[in-house]
Amino acid sequence: MKIPRIKIWSFFALICLVILNVSGQSSLLQWHKSIALSNPTAISKDRNGYIYLANDKGDITQYDDNGNVINTYSPDKPGIVTLIEAWPVLRILVFYADFQEYILLDRFLNTSPYYRISGEDVGFSSLLTLAEDNNLWLVDNENLNLIKFDNTTNQVLINASLNNFILAEDNDLNFMKAYQQQVFINDANGGILVFDNFGNYVKKLPLTGLSYFNFLKDELYYLSGDAIHFIHLYSLQERTISLKTDKTYKSVLLINNKVILIGQKTMDIFKLAHF
Repeated sequence: MKIPRIKIWSFFALICLVILNVSGQSSLLQWHKSIALSNPTAISKDRNGYIYLANDKGDITQYDDNGNVINTYSPDKPGIVTLIEAWPVLRILVFYADFQEYILLDRFLNTSPYYRISGEDVGFSSLLTLAEDNNLWLVDNENLNLIKFDNTTNQVLINASLNNFILAEDNDLNFMKAYQQQVFINDANGGILVFDNFGNYVKKLPLTGLSYFNFLKDELYYLSGDAIHFIHLYSLQERTISLKTDKTYKSVLLINNKVILIGQKTMDIFKLAHF
């Protein structure tokens, strides 16, 4: 028996579309591309919509939002990348907590010297990221301090204690990011701590179990379970996009009209009409 072509097309369309609920409304997420990965340890995106992924060998790949490889970087000294911050575009920070060192790549991922975190008032740093004024924010995990650091003079500009907000014996500080004159520190066991640009405590977002988040305009977003969650930075209003998929993902990036879902072995790119 010959199957009508229209039925074959309908079945193919169902495979390529994942149905979502966006704030109670139905929307269509269309599969675009899948890219094989090797256990990514750090991810980032820049203002121009490029994606940066570090694998478990320390290699960094820059993709466009269609999943095409633009540039690659292989370090002279292989190591596990703890954090990448690419948002400023012209300076891409790559931090190695094990080495207590970082590099600053340009937008073409050209090689960089290794810079060591050093200073009398700085202990072991578990997290490091770019400040919006081209200095550095770091978390001194040894003394539980949030430090703003001038990397040109090796001087501490701000030193704020975290002891009142984080339990020394029961924290899992795994990500930080500066955005809109604020600093966001993720404690997977306690939530996201928010500080202003002077190191003053602002609030805690009670979101636990996370390893990564990012921002879309005035919203913080993250992947949890089978949904993308949004929380407004100022009104704290929340919304979600529910994913109907059997695959397990670690994190999500939203770029232009695309949803990039990142797992241990694949990066899946989907198109969505709006966020």
